[in-house]
Amino acid sequence: MLEAQRTAPNAVRYQPSFAELRRNYQEQCSENQAEARRRLYEEKRKSQQQTAEQEREMKKQQLLSDNAAKLKSAQCIEMREALEARKRRTHMTDGEIRDLGLFETRYKERCP
Repeated sequence: MLEAQRTAPNAVRYQPSFAELRRNYQEQCSENQAEARRRLYEEKRKSQQQTAEQEREMKKQQLLSDNAAKLKSAQCIEMREALEARKRRTHMTDGEIRDLGLFETRYKERCP
């Protein structure tokens, strides 16, 4: 019907026929057209919401990753300072020397 309405001015010489065609289209198809538009807008809105949600989730994950990296860096700096302070100590007992070795091993594992 829509195609007929678009081509009617060229094909129809009698204007009341064209008006009747337009009226019939409005009566019979306007609800379907409105429903199709509504569905299209709803799909676009859902798509935009999904995209926005994905972007928020990516930013959240990036922030968590950045925070974890900063925390690990701070912990490594603190461990290195503690390790250097322990190495500067003189007159350590056998237990302290063993603890120093374990601490240094943990530092090397955690902070490459």
